[in-house]
Amino acid sequence: MKTLPVLLLAVIVLGIGFFWFTAQSPKEKMQPTAETTSQTNTETGATVPGEDHGDMTDAEMNAATDVGMEMPIPDSEVVVNPNAKVFEVLGENFAFDKKEIRVKEGDTVVINFKSVDGFHDWVVDEFDARTAKIQTGGSTQVTFVASKKGSYEYYCSIGSHRAKGMVGTLIVE
Repeated sequence: MKTLPVLLLAVIVLGIGFFWFTAQSPKEKMQPTAETTSQTNTETGATVPGEDHGDMTDAEMNAATDVGMEMPIPDSEVVVNPNAKVFEVLGENFAFDKKEIRVKEGDTVVINFKSVDGFHDWVVDEFDARTAKIQTGGSTQVTFVASKKGSYEYYCSIGSHRAKGMVGTLIVE
């Protein structure tokens, strides 16, 4: 007979919990805590919506952008400098679709790089210009100023891709 009062009490507690939970408005149920959905803008001090990254530091969040995590370049790329020289470069195993790029000294150069086959990047050492490393279907971008005349090799820095001929020439006139 002792089990009947315990069972009855359990049903009452569960019933109250159920009615309390379902009685809340949908808006109340869906409100996450401020701790997990806001960040402080370091410039303005204002609280802004954001994602919870737990205990991750800024450096860890930046490092978390790994291969395959790069943001795709939209089809209609917005270029801040309307005078920039914009080039679409495709990478495949083991070649770039453009073997030569010509610009003028002082030009701002934008390389929109897409991998159509394989894991690649686009690098020109003399201007410290380097895209992210991307997988097939990925895209990335690098912007730099061609500050000195000359002929410079651009290449893919992945493994032996450069040695296998994945190179091109940037000519600054």
